[in-house]
Amino acid sequence: MYLRETRQKRADGSLVTHLQLAESVWNPHKKRSEVRIVHHCGRADDPQRAERLRQLARRIRKRYAPAEIVEQAPQWRLIDAWPFGARCVLEAIWHRLGIDAVIAQQLASPTVDFAVERARFAMVANRACAPSSKLYGDEQWRRADVRIDGTETLARHHLYRAMDGLEAHQEAIEQARYCRLADLLSLDVARMFYDTTSRPCEIDAIDWGGGEAD
Repeated sequence: MYLRETRQKRADGSLVTHLQLAESVWNPHKKRSEVRIVHHCGRADDPQRAERLRQLARRIRKRYAPAEIVEQAPQWRLIDAWPFGARCVLEAIWHRLGIDAVIAQQLASPTVDFAVERARFAMVANRACAPSSKLYGDEQWRRADVRIDGTETLARHHLYRAMDGLEAHQEAIEQARYCRLADLLSLDVARMFYDTTSRPCEIDAIDWGGGEAD
């Protein structure tokens, strides 16, 4: 069961969005899943109706939390309850593009006694899924909000060491990553983009672009 949005175009061209409580049901005759509307919740732009839906959602989450569901079914035992969606998608892309293999290969060293690739992925995942400082990302997000395989024994200093290693091998990692992506995606690169967030740029003459100055 889920909250569904439907849009209706008016005669004046404006769009009206309605909210519906719906569920997917299996039609044995057509042998396919169909949507069944359980309840019409009204217009999405109605602030009072939206607030009532939020209150209802809070009551449902409070009433049917995982721990309480387990209490009502003693044959079950709650072990963990963590959000995995965004992290799993990101990690699948991470592996598909071979970023883990590139980092592991370039940063392999007998003096490294922790999972460098896992430390790097934990920081990337934090930046992508819940942007925050490295301190908060390590103490709160990684330890309390998600579960990332292979990071259980990582400490904060491991994250900083992983960053130092990345800086020291940056050129080799970028080259290996580019070659892998170019081969995987059959890239024909004619233009490159790079981040200048922390890079100052200066020129000797004023750049007027393609036209004349006013």
